[in-house]
Formats: sequence, C-alpha cells, structure tokens
Amino acid sequence: GILLSKLIKKHARLILTELLIQYCCSPERVIQACKQLRNIDTDTKVSQVSAIPLTQVADYIQPKMLGVLANIDNKLIHTRIALSVKRKAFQSFPHIINLMGSKHITILRFKILATLRTSLSSMKDFPLLNIEAWNAFVRNVDTTSLGPLLTTIVVSLLPLIENIPEKLNEILEYIIVQNENILSTHISDLFFLEKT
Repeated sequence: GILLSKLIKKHARLILTELLIQYCCSPERVIQACKQLRNIDTDTKVSQVSAIPLTQVADYIQPKMLGVLANIDNKLIHTRIALSVKRKAFQSFPHIINLMGSKHITILRFKILATLRTSLSSMKDFPLLNIEAWNAFVRNVDTTSLGPLLTTIVVSLLPLIENIPEKLNEILEYIIVQNENILSTHISDLFFLEKT
C-alpha cells in the first residue's frame, strides 16, 4: 500500500541499480520491474505497465545513470566483491548501454569510457565481455561525438587484439571503415595502426 510505495520511492535509485545489474540474467523481468518502479517513483498511473515504451524507461533511468555507473565501477574495482558478482554486473553493462541508446549514452560518454577503461584491467580475464561492452558503447555514442574519443578508444582496445582479434576487428571496421566519412578528420590521429 502507501507505506510500501513510500519505501520504494525512498530507495528508488538503489533498487534501480540492483535491478539493472541483473539485466543479463532476465532482461524481460528487469524491464518490467523498471517500468513498475518508474510508475511508483514518478507517481504515474499507467494501467498497463507493459505498454510503457522502452524510451520512457530510458528517460526515467537517465538522471540515475551516474549512480548506476558508479555502482558498476565499485563492483569492478573492489577486491572484496566476488568475481561472479563482477561478471554479472559487467555482463549487464552492454545491455544497459543498448537500453539507454544514443540520446543518453552520448551525454555520459566520458564516464562510460572511464568505466570501460577500468574494466580492461579489472576484467582482463574476460576479454569477450570487455569487447561486447566496448562494441555497445561505440555503436551507441553519436558518431560525431565518437571522433574526439577515437584515439583513446583504439589505444584502449589494442591489448585485446591477442585474445579476440576478430571481434576487435569488427569494432575497428565499424569505426574506421563504415564511418569513414563522418570520422575522417579524426582517423589521421590513428597513425600508430599498421595498414593491413
């Protein structure tokens, strides 16, 4: 009743963060729970919660997204956190990025980039998880905003070439070949890449 909704409102950010970290385990249930949380937290009375579009869910998450990212960072860097928890949080990360979409991810690109760079050392034993998160990031940041980050992205990703060259090549092809027209002024900054 009223007491429960007050309690949920009071802890909405924490609830949302914990829900999103479970995204990889049960995406449909997490989305449904996020819709219900949005309904309660914003005092919106939508009779069919399932009818709430994902764009409205992303809009609801946006002001809380820095907290979500901080929570993921916290899980990645602390040694006391179980590897299984770290893995689940990081497995959910690309899904969260895709849910938020370009509109919201572009705004947070520097913070997300910092989280991704942290993951390269803290999740080094999981190169496939790393590359999936990086792939979601580069495909969801507005392409023109990706340009100034190009050198940082490529330099950060190069250590993954030994473990998963095909997946890394897909990202580089997307950035350099498929978006050459948009990013041409920044591609020259990648002089350190060998021509193949």
